[in-house]
Amino acid sequence: MAARVAIFNDTATSGHYGCAAVMDMLSGLLRDAGAEVIYRHPVGTEWRDVVVAEQAIAAADLVLVNGEGTIHHATPRARRLSSLGPYCADLGKRCFLLNSTLQDNDDAINAEIARFDHVWVRESASSAEMRAAGIGHTVCFDLSLLKAYPAAVVREGPVLFVDSVVSEVAKRLAELARGAGAALVVMKRDETSGFCMGWPPDVLAATVGLKAPKTPLWPCADADAFALLLAGHDRILTGRFHAMCFAIAMRLPFHVYASNSHKVEATLQDMGLDPRRLLSLSDPMPDLLPFSASERDAIAHALASVRSSAADMTARVLAY
Repeated sequence: MAARVAIFNDTATSGHYGCAAVMDMLSGLLRDAGAEVIYRHPVGTEWRDVVVAEQAIAAADLVLVNGEGTIHHATPRARRLSSLGPYCADLGKRCFLLNSTLQDNDDAINAEIARFDHVWVRESASSAEMRAAGIGHTVCFDLSLLKAYPAAVVREGPVLFVDSVVSEVAKRLAELARGAGAALVVMKRDETSGFCMGWPPDVLAATVGLKAPKTPLWPCADADAFALLLAGHDRILTGRFHAMCFAIAMRLPFHVYASNSHKVEATLQDMGLDPRRLLSLSDPMPDLLPFSASERDAIAHALASVRSSAADMTARVLAY
């Protein structure tokens, strides 16, 4: 009989293209292995308040918690997800935390993380935190890197600016986009129009900061469509971790700002990519930085690593 799986922290419900890619890849791994997903609990929702969530845990053969960028700095959202470890353990239900960045959590959260059957983290900085807490774990790069993306081809323009969750970075990206006469894109789908939203060049030129309302820019119904948008430019500047992952997988030159956790800089370092790709707020508009031969080799190695690690992870969680 197919293993019945309950997934918590389904981030695709946020409309974020990177999160959609992660959930597509996780669903594909499970489907290809013959498992059946019987429940998906949406990101940002307290699972204890939803009766069907507890019922799904009881009915499932195993529970998977998609950590992504949610479990850091001991936030209430971090506690909601970490609490699934002891809850499932007390029921004798197998529960795994995967695809996670873990940073600056308190002892209470780490004690709950230790109750998961196993933990997968996305980069070495999170691995260091787990080692310090004495928690067994495995490193596997972000699952969005598994996706088959289109090759980058110049079509729409030379540079695309993609936003950031950090307000200071978003403002800096708006300034640079204004100077380049380019749009600033938000990495989320508008549920009404199916377009990606953002600020076109004329709006950026006329407004201070990001006070003007976002408007639909391009039809981008899913992660594949957003990847095609990126592929139409010869480089991107962004503060989004998943925009960086898309660019890496597509071999699309990029520069990136740090986000609200160590996931960006740790991944760049782990992959051995040029540290000049990481920008600070005081840096001027960077020139195009093509991938060197060593970077291309490093990317090929990283993508092979995530394929192998994800296959091992799938086999491990489904072994019972």
